[in-house]
Amino acid sequence: LRSSSASPSSSSVGAHSCRKVPVCLVGHSLGGAVALVASRLLSKLFPEMNQRGHGAHQGQQLVGVCTLAAQECGAVEAVRSLSGERIHKLFLHGSDDAVLPAR
Repeated sequence: LRSSSASPSSSSVGAHSCRKVPVCLVGHSLGGAVALVASRLLSKLFPEMNQRGHGAHQGQQLVGVCTLAAQECGAVEAVRSLSGERIHKLFLHGSDDAVLPAR
């Protein structure tokens, strides 16, 4: 790490201030479906918030969603609605889950 008393150039300040805060949601079990439904909502809400200047001063962007042994109530529709979005998706589920079978 290097420290300098000189002020950063305006181009480096501008580039830094334009970077949006990345958001990734993670949900386990019943929270997995909640994370997926919340992702669907945030994928629509964040662009509106950024346009209006609400939230983080540089904006926010949903970059991913991860589910761990998630139940599927409401999840299938949420995943379908995110299919055209540039959001990373990771679904993890054990094959020996006695409560929520992997199918």
